[in-house]
Amino acid sequence: MGDKYEGWTNWETWNLRLWIENKENNYRHIKAKAEILPLGEFITFLETWATTQWDSRMATSNAGFVSDFINHSFGRVNWTEIAKAYKEELEEEQNEIVN
Repeated sequence: MGDKYEGWTNWETWNLRLWIENKENNYRHIKAKAEILPLGEFITFLETWATTQWDSRMATSNAGFVSDFINHSFGRVNWTEIAKAYKEELEEEQNEIVN
């Protein structure tokens, strides 16, 4: 289980990207970081940002099954694939502006 999903590495990668894009303030924040950070730093930023979002929600609740399940899912996310997708999207937008 966990092979390709909707053109992404797996469901976890697809779901995280979808989650980011469904909240406009998250999407704008991530896209702004994609514009200014080199790819390697952007990958690290994405992972840190996403796990911090989760950690801040878990700080006020009991850890357990849900926490274990989500932490496992984070471990399956292809952060590089998401980062490259944002970088490619920005490149395409810039090419549209130039042309």
